[in-house]
Amino acid sequence: MATLDKAALLARKRTDRTDEVDLGDGTVTVRGLTRGEITRARAAASRADKADQVTTLDNHFIAAGLVEPEMTVAEVAEWLESAPAGDSVAVLTAIQQLSGLAEGAQKSGVSGARKRSRR
Repeated sequence: MATLDKAALLARKRTDRTDEVDLGDGTVTVRGLTRGEITRARAAASRADKADQVTTLDNHFIAAGLVEPEMTVAEVAEWLESAPAGDSVAVLTAIQQLSGLAEGAQKSGVSGARKRSRR
């Protein structure tokens, strides 16, 4: 495997890989998140009340990762408030897998998820 130089690293963008998530009555399409999207979602969650931080983070992840249909954070919150609990789990799991954030990603062979060597 070739070593990437600085120019190649700076040119890297998120992949356009998507996944369809079956919600029973139909599907939604999701993609993986960029590091910037994850950072912004975490910042929004840190500003939320302690009791709402996980929900805020989830809503931001889903809003950023939804390709079809596109939804705002407020729309995601409205949807998930009355939707079956499994909807958010299924959608978040797919987004996390595409982002390399799924549990076990360090061992799964997900590209870019290996441990860094210490210097």
